[in-house]
Amino acid sequence: MEIKEPTLEQKSVMDKEKYLKLLHAQQKMLDMTQKQILERNGGFSGAIEDTNEINALMKEQWEKHGYSPPKFTDEELERDVSKYAEYKLPESTPKENNGKEKEKPIKEKEKKVETIEKSSPTTKKTTKRKKPVKIDLESFIPEIDNDSTYDLIELDSKGLCYPKGHPIRDNNGRIAISFLTTEDEDLILNPSLYRDNLIFDVILRRKIKNANIDPNDLIGVDRDKIILFLRASGYGPKFSLIAYDNKTEKEFETEVDLTTIKGKEIEIESDDEGLFEFKLPLSNDIVKFKFLSISEEKAYLDYAQRFSSKLKESKLYKVVEDIEFLYEHYNFEDEEIDKLEESKNKITEIIDGLDEEEETFGVGEFITKRMCMQVKEYIKVNGEEKTVYKDEKDIEKLVKNMRALDGLRLREYIEKNTPKLDLNMEVPKPESLGGGTLKFTFPFTNDIFFNIPQS
Repeated sequence: MEIKEPTLEQKSVMDKEKYLKLLHAQQKMLDMTQKQILERNGGFSGAIEDTNEINALMKEQWEKHGYSPPKFTDEELERDVSKYAEYKLPESTPKENNGKEKEKPIKEKEKKVETIEKSSPTTKKTTKRKKPVKIDLESFIPEIDNDSTYDLIELDSKGLCYPKGHPIRDNNGRIAISFLTTEDEDLILNPSLYRDNLIFDVILRRKIKNANIDPNDLIGVDRDKIILFLRASGYGPKFSLIAYDNKTEKEFETEVDLTTIKGKEIEIESDDEGLFEFKLPLSNDIVKFKFLSISEEKAYLDYAQRFSSKLKESKLYKVVEDIEFLYEHYNFEDEEIDKLEESKNKITEIIDGLDEEEETFGVGEFITKRMCMQVKEYIKVNGEEKTVYKDEKDIEKLVKNMRALDGLRLREYIEKNTPKLDLNMEVPKPESLGGGTLKFTFPFTNDIFFNIPQS
């Protein structure tokens, strides 16, 4: 049987269909996320304000290809989404341009005004929300394929952030990574992995050839370097963007080359445990610290979010107290008192919707938490005598009682030497906007695989 190559016209249709399939799955994932946020906040539309900009960008992509965004029913959004959404083109006719200039995306402030509905947080839904499907990560991980094509990637950590005996350290900072395949696209289209922020974890578990390397044990710059390699080698190095020029207040389409993103290599030496040494300037004590792994960064962010929730709650309580003080100690008309009471009730409902935590967090605790997680050994120096502390509780106590300048200089040293990607980029501006170049920071997010070059 003779297999014929598809024509250029057929390929163009196939590429567009593939892109629309990606867009459809992402739209459903976004609608599901907004629905869940609304249910958690009693229908208060202001709770989804942060997602409105993404919604506007999605709408722009649909219209660019001649369609309106699809509308999903509540039943469709409550289905088991452990598999990606069934693809179906929106039932709308392509929009005609009539030779007019393409409508520019709405600015951020205008988008918020247009998309936030005037609804009250007092109208709570009584429908029982289904629990999110728990994802079994192992079901996404195939057996190691020794015949798969791969490349050796040189990581910016040089392996120095890992203890001796770790495969990356023993291989001088190099790691074998398999290329993305069509089978991996099933995962890239899976909304559940984005909802639970697991897409990078799953992709890395599939693509790292050494089964003894856990992606969560990688430091951030190494993980990001691998993700960039997978995106650039799998779909090509071109990445399309819509840039905003503050000077002219206009947007323009551009693209960047992902292979031009370079990392800041580590320049200090570590010991056999992957720890780095720093001498405190005032006390002359010596600390040995590490750069946090992905799993440790997640733990720290979880701590920070809980702290932020408590801080938000205390601020909102203060607003409620101020309102009560106002109408108890000042003269107001009945109508004004009713409005104040209504505002107080709305704020109270927001407080009730916050996650409750038994723990309490102080500001000082939050500032030093990261240092406590990074310092793994503290050497107390008293003349010629040195006392070594490795117990977590001892280190926490010593870090919290560290002199202010010592703590500041330690944080500065860690920040200065942290290996990271340089995401600062520069692109040429169109002559219609005055020419020259525009500087910006590359948006490195977990939807990097969705942005694929068009044929």
